[in-house]
Amino acid sequence: MDDATAAALMVPGDLSLDDLVKRPSWHRQAACRGKGTDTFFPSPGDSLTAARAVCAACPVRTECLADAVADAGLQGFWGGTSERDRRHIRRELRLAGGRRTPRQDLASPDLAQRASA
Repeated sequence: MDDATAAALMVPGDLSLDDLVKRPSWHRQAACRGKGTDTFFPSPGDSLTAARAVCAACPVRTECLADAVADAGLQGFWGGTSERDRRHIRRELRLAGGRRTPRQDLASPDLAQRASA
């Protein structure tokens, strides 16, 4: 995802019909909506504490995390996880045999809880 797309997803305002059609419906409920991108796309070495706090209270964290794990190219902080966290989750899913999709596995409270630790 490029920076312009990320910025459009994070900032409330006028969106085209095409933007709305492409966005998952859960984006409208995301706690990060309207918070700006700096918190969720930090520079190397920046703290992730603020992003983790927003995600911890988010009603659609599981949906966000599932999408982020499913998209290996996604950058930034999504679903309460960093890119590194998501690589670890993908590795765990592969080791588990890959019999289910990331969305099914992330519905498991155990894996979602470990991702936020």
